[in-house]
Amino acid sequence: MASTQRKSSADTTQRKLNTFFAQNIFFVFLLTICTVLFCLLSDLRYRQLGHQQMELHNFYRNLETLHSQLTAYAARGDDTILKAKETSLSCLKDSAKVLADIPVDAVYQRDMADTALMLDRYSAALDQVLSSLRPDRRNHSYYEADSIYSAINAGFRSLNFQILEHTNRKMETFQKTQRHFITLITLFLAFMIGADVIYSIRLSHSIVDPITELTTSIQGLYLTHVEDYREVSLFCASNQEMNILVSVFNSMIKTIQGQMEKIRENADIAIKLHQKEVENLQIANLLRTSQLKALQMQINPHFLFNTLNMISQTAYVEDAEQTSLLLDSTAALLRYALDSAAREVPLSKEMENLGIYVSLLEHRFGGRIRFTFDLDETFHSITVPALILQPLVENAITHGVGMYLKGGQVTIRTQYDAERGLGIISILDNGAGIEPEDLEHVRREMKESSHPEQKLGLSNVYARLRIFFHNTADMEITSIPNVETEVSIFLPWKIP
Repeated sequence: MASTQRKSSADTTQRKLNTFFAQNIFFVFLLTICTVLFCLLSDLRYRQLGHQQMELHNFYRNLETLHSQLTAYAARGDDTILKAKETSLSCLKDSAKVLADIPVDAVYQRDMADTALMLDRYSAALDQVLSSLRPDRRNHSYYEADSIYSAINAGFRSLNFQILEHTNRKMETFQKTQRHFITLITLFLAFMIGADVIYSIRLSHSIVDPITELTTSIQGLYLTHVEDYREVSLFCASNQEMNILVSVFNSMIKTIQGQMEKIRENADIAIKLHQKEVENLQIANLLRTSQLKALQMQINPHFLFNTLNMISQTAYVEDAEQTSLLLDSTAALLRYALDSAAREVPLSKEMENLGIYVSLLEHRFGGRIRFTFDLDETFHSITVPALILQPLVENAITHGVGMYLKGGQVTIRTQYDAERGLGIISILDNGAGIEPEDLEHVRREMKESSHPEQKLGLSNVYARLRIFFHNTADMEITSIPNVETEVSIFLPWKIP
């Protein structure tokens, strides 16, 4: 029996099918990978050859541009070459190094070495032209540079021809390799298709023929009573599943009669058990729901505030005055946020809170960023929404001067415009700034955001100001790239 089971597990239709599909998938995957890799490699080689040719043309085109600028300088005093000299020479030398690394032949290497030497001489002559104050010496140096340029330019045809020959040789090699690869792939596909067809036919017969025999044998079951049914005698050496199926089918027929009565008796019991299981499942679900609700908790922000106060007192007792001051400042910020959230405060109170926040930033950034307050307190008694200035300072640091190692400057300025009846609050920074097209996008997003309540930056502050002042307040952004970015708030206020 054990031997039969081992044989069944080793020689089954499912195993044959799995092996067949696995082999096909493996070979198709392998073939696909090889084809993709070959195509990528061919494309890379073609690109490399094209890049070599393009590099040579770029070298001479850049050289011609540089010499044209030198000629304009010598003739008319056009100083365009003074700005582009170093960059152009660096590009020419880099191109010469790339071209020298192309493995063409010994003659090409010699010609490129000569070209590199002449380029060095041309660079020296170029420096003499640019540094000469006397016209006669400058003209002499220019004629020398022009002769060197002519010599370099004369070698273009030879170098171009050598690279073309090198490219043609490589192309012929690639095309020959491609033909061999296509032939090999074709033969492999033909072999694999033929093998699949033969194996599929054999596998189909091993499955269909036993099923046909079994179907013919059991058709009599529909014509006779179950009690009169005789066992099917069918054995397939190449199909172990079919042998198991026949054996199980015969056993099933033998047990059907005995089970039918028992099934009827147990039907009512099964229904009752099922109902009980459903009730138990509902109770278990209710219990899990209750447990999940019991585990839900909320963190009380006042617990964090009290903890900061406790840590500050401990630091003070331990003579850690700096730490105590920082913790006190943090606790003050937290208290302001807790007490003033969604409320209105005087601008002076908002400025006081911003001062505490800036003191923490000064400890964080040290000398990297300098914060300056330039305040006109004429209108500081005006009432504003709480926490409108801190996000603007955060923006100035995050998008402006936060990455500066030194020289960062953030200025908080207030001024009163009596003619327009406006109190103006400005946050300025000397960061990288915003490009004009990006600035328009930022302005549009700030004023047209559909969900400002989900944001903590400009959109949120702008929306709160507009609502609080009944659309009479405004906020603008101006920026000069690499010079200054300014965010200004305009608040309506008349002197009492």
